[in-house]
Amino acid sequence: MAVALGTEVYKVDHLRVVARGKSHSVSQRDAALVSDVRALIQDDKGSKKAAALTSSLNLTGFATKNLNAVLNGGSPPKDWEVGEAYGEAYLGTHKRCHFPWSDRWDERKDKSSLPGSDLVGLQETGTPKSPSFRFAFGEVKTSTEKKCPPGVMYGKEGLKKQMEDLRDQHEIRNTLVRYLTMRAQGADWEDKFKEALVRFLAESTDVAIFGVLIRDVSPAESDLKTRSKNIAKKHPPKMHIELLAIYLPSGSINNLGTTFAPAGSKTKATTTGVKKKGGK
Repeated sequence: MAVALGTEVYKVDHLRVVARGKSHSVSQRDAALVSDVRALIQDDKGSKKAAALTSSLNLTGFATKNLNAVLNGGSPPKDWEVGEAYGEAYLGTHKRCHFPWSDRWDERKDKSSLPGSDLVGLQETGTPKSPSFRFAFGEVKTSTEKKCPPGVMYGKEGLKKQMEDLRDQHEIRNTLVRYLTMRAQGADWEDKFKEALVRFLAESTDVAIFGVLIRDVSPAESDLKTRSKNIAKKHPPKMHIELLAIYLPSGSINNLGTTFAPAGSKTKATTTGVKKKGGK
């Protein structure tokens, strides 16, 4: 079952900026965690690629065990990492976005990150009979704070600043496009990438940027209302800007990482209140 659309609890759009709050029930949260979110956390696509690459090796039982340790190593995910996957799954299901290259495939150290944007990929903008594509960039913040808006909205690594940088800074968008360019050759999404690239080269603001806030408090318009008004002030004509707050049931976030901890494990890494990500 895909991640649910949820119940719309408020709409604070401003001019052409879309800003909505969505509430997810316990059953909707749990269904997402065991389906789309789990697939992202466990990196099903990457695991299949790795299995295909190594399937022809003639390995002993001991070597096979070592190979599994190499390919599947790493600590259990932090709560904010599951929150990020939740946001990515939502955009994939309901905003026709495709983020084809997992951060995990670029790690040089455990839990390293991609500078510039949490999510880098494509958005389908055409019709089913005549699809078209543009680049899509997303930032996801997860917070257990009670105040509205939470602290993850502010500061140099806050959602406000990162969304404004994606909107205003041509070179940041260039960097993200280069990142995808080096990975698109021979991929099953190469043609979609080329179409998005043609649009980008004609107009570098012809992209979609998404800001997603994952919370487990009562919905509050103040989480997005001011951000919606401020980011609309310099809205490029061809750019799509969307803010989304997803409200999970109370107490959800501090248990997200536990959902994916290895069987028998009683410990997990947590981040209280503020999403932290190295290199951001």
